[in-house]
Amino acid sequence: MMRQVVDSDDWLSSELQMIYSDTRGVRTRSGLSRALLDFEARLSGMRRLDYVSPRITLSRAEDSRSWQAQASISKGELLLAEIPVCWALQAMGDPIKDYSFVLWKELIRICVMNKRVLRGVGRLFPRTQADIGRCIQESKSCKIPVREIRDFFEGSPVLSRRIGIREGIRLYLVVKFNQMSINMLPELWKNPLEWSERFLVSSLYLKSSFFDHSCIPNVARFYIGTVAVFRALRPIQPNETLSICYIESEYIQDPLWIRSSELNFFCRCQKCQREGGFSSDDQHSRISEINRASRRLNKRCSLLTARHISILQGLPIRERISVVNEILTESFIDDDKVRQPSRPKLVGLDASKLIGFLAHDYISIKDFDKAKFWLNFLRDIIKIRDEHHIPILLLLGMISGRGPDQNRYFSKAVRISTTIFGNNIKKPPEREIPV
Repeated sequence: MMRQVVDSDDWLSSELQMIYSDTRGVRTRSGLSRALLDFEARLSGMRRLDYVSPRITLSRAEDSRSWQAQASISKGELLLAEIPVCWALQAMGDPIKDYSFVLWKELIRICVMNKRVLRGVGRLFPRTQADIGRCIQESKSCKIPVREIRDFFEGSPVLSRRIGIREGIRLYLVVKFNQMSINMLPELWKNPLEWSERFLVSSLYLKSSFFDHSCIPNVARFYIGTVAVFRALRPIQPNETLSICYIESEYIQDPLWIRSSELNFFCRCQKCQREGGFSSDDQHSRISEINRASRRLNKRCSLLTARHISILQGLPIRERISVVNEILTESFIDDDKVRQPSRPKLVGLDASKLIGFLAHDYISIKDFDKAKFWLNFLRDIIKIRDEHHIPILLLLGMISGRGPDQNRYFSKAVRISTTIFGNNIKKPPEREIPV
């Protein structure tokens, strides 16, 4: 059972270390793809299956099915672990972020050969024409490549007989709204100060797709290779809906309209309802107006692209510190105090990338006090206490010197690690930390 996969100390420690070793220094898509295929071959050889906790169940509501707790769940308890239906490795340095069509073609290929998978994705949102209409209404970026889909079907008569174009279009939206952009390795196994999309994989899961979204989730997720693992972030009561955060946790500190833009739908979680002053059953038009008002009142700017990052990486270290420090200070800081500036703030994800550069450079020149200031600021930006906090806390501990501060940071890292990963990790990755 998958329980053995995620709860076995030896398996988790060795498998993570093996994937890290296989991908370390790899700079080609083929190399990363080979590492993933080797990982899945090892899984297959061990006859590992998906694991679903007996404490969770799918809700009976046909219009919106989601995972619910059917018994009390403890903090850190394993809820689900699943191998994807299909995945597509994202191109390194490719500015195209939407891999929906690539993943859709892989899903179609599998559905033609496997009726069980076709029945399984038939349960995923959107399931009806009404669902599809809602997708298009709430998402400005919901552009369906109808011509490309028709061309793809016309090139294969078998598709038209077994699936049909209408179902093909629905399956595209299934991919669009349910795919997960995953990392082959947990954050702890990557350099937390090096922004890179090298490990990104677009994947589609059947069981995992029934986790609801919330900006204040009660479930954490991480990935080992392509296996998605879900654990409780806090104690969960019976009948409580199980939720994960669909977007990067840095966006949670941003205003309502930013989160809606990233999600491609209007979130109706408790946080968004409180912030927007609406209820879960309010009409689309009212929530749309609330989002427009949020955009007018809470300006944000996004300025980081791969080109900008390349320019920053090419600057001398002192010059880069000066540039990044000025950008962050203008957006967030006044006399070393957090303020609400009149000019637009950076969006949370851009801020976290720049703080990563700045903290790395301050550590390099051994200005640990300033590095600690910005790393603690980064912790405040990342609102969800999940795996993303662990490498930051470890770095804070490493540059704090021996004493109570170091113990405090390391203890926090251990507590979060135990919640997210269980008690499985025996040793850290064998790598050099830039200190």
